[in-house]
Amino acid sequence: MHFVKDDVVISGVGGYFPKCMNIGEFKDRLLNNENLMESRWKAGERGVTNVIGKVPAEFFDSGYFGIHRQQCTFMDPMHRLILERTFEALTDAGVNPSEVRGKRIGCFMSSSLGENDSLFLESVLSGFGVTGHSRAMMPNRVSYWLDLKGPSVHYDSNWISGIEVLRLAYEAIKTGQCESVLVGSANLVLNAEFQWLYHDMGLLSPDGLTKAFDIDAQGYGRSDGVVVLYIQRASEARRSYASIINVATRFDGNREGTLLDIDANNLAEFIDEFYDECDVDPSEVEFVEAYGCALKVSTADKNSLAHEMRRRGNERVYVFMCQAVFVELWETDRKELEALEKVYCKNRKNPLLVGSVKPNTGHSEASAGLFSVVKVLIAMETETIPATINYNTPNPELLPLINGSIQVVTENRKWGAKYAAVNGIGIDSYYGHVLLKANQKTKVISELQDDIPRLVLASTRTESGIKEVLEIVSASTRPSNMSKILVLR
Repeated sequence: MHFVKDDVVISGVGGYFPKCMNIGEFKDRLLNNENLMESRWKAGERGVTNVIGKVPAEFFDSGYFGIHRQQCTFMDPMHRLILERTFEALTDAGVNPSEVRGKRIGCFMSSSLGENDSLFLESVLSGFGVTGHSRAMMPNRVSYWLDLKGPSVHYDSNWISGIEVLRLAYEAIKTGQCESVLVGSANLVLNAEFQWLYHDMGLLSPDGLTKAFDIDAQGYGRSDGVVVLYIQRASEARRSYASIINVATRFDGNREGTLLDIDANNLAEFIDEFYDECDVDPSEVEFVEAYGCALKVSTADKNSLAHEMRRRGNERVYVFMCQAVFVELWETDRKELEALEKVYCKNRKNPLLVGSVKPNTGHSEASAGLFSVVKVLIAMETETIPATINYNTPNPELLPLINGSIQVVTENRKWGAKYAAVNGIGIDSYYGHVLLKANQKTKVISELQDDIPRLVLASTRTESGIKEVLEIVSASTRPSNMSKILVLR
């Protein structure tokens, strides 16, 4: 099989993030250290939080994408959002969507639970249910719209889904299977009843806040999120956020313990092998964007939850918990940092810097891995690592923080290192790891004089869209950089 020697780069990013319509807004809010959580429903009952990370999912230009209006009514909103963000990822890469038509370009998309699948039953009379809710339709619609000739596949690897499709894209380009690849992930928190399921598993924090690595960590808040990346060979890319040095995933197999057990030794072994494959010394990596989901519960808390489940008659969940399933989930932060310390802190002169985007955005589940990748891209572009918010006092059980071998980035930190990594963990002991190399910024853009008029050309499909674009242009401090103010409605 032919193996491409050219670097594989991330050249375009499209995304909906909580309170952010694109990566530019996401960058600004991360560097402002903002909490992006809000609510979609009325206040929760009996301790179940209604705080989530929310993105708008109610608008869609069906005519532009050539989709029947009634199909849109009975269509999973994640499909619509992926189409929109695909357009953004291509234009962010400097590619006109018409340029990719007929090319051997792959489309690998991912999601997990669909919280509005009840619409499938309501769509029986319309006849649009199957095409509206088939998971395969998420990538297939993109490939059909753009006339792509490469593989078009949907993957569900739960919380590791985003890293999984990134791995497949990297390998498809390296082996010559595809010229380039669109990868994406989508997650929507639409059904309040799902909150109960996560609450009963002990995963959600009472206030919906995620306090990764902190002594007050009590779980996480859930989040919407949609990310699409355009992956290309470096020689063909018109821009480069970063080069992908390696990306790998592993399921932990049938081992001692439960399906959901996270084993720090196995995770460390996986990451060690990851670096053997790419011939990079882990000590060269200064920053790791960790999974960091704030799962930490004391023995007293476990006993209290078990008593509550017994009292409510939830025998099935109680028996499940007694098999130590949730006990393992509750120790994710500790086990992750132990594994990172074993791999990254050998012969290291300075502490390993770690962070987590989940305190800002909540846990975007299927999109969590790509959220973390986008945060690292922002850090590389701005040469600043955004602070991890909601972290005040280290959890004393996280010994790497106590002994100083690992340090959480608590303030925006200037940073110009070469490598950064992303670590991902699935709910079912599925691990993922990504190593990114910063793009060398050799191009110097000279600023135009402030008194020179600028000609701005704007085009949208509606008058309101034109007004919105021009308002953003007039408010921007850098109107010459149009790629940073692209808005799609």
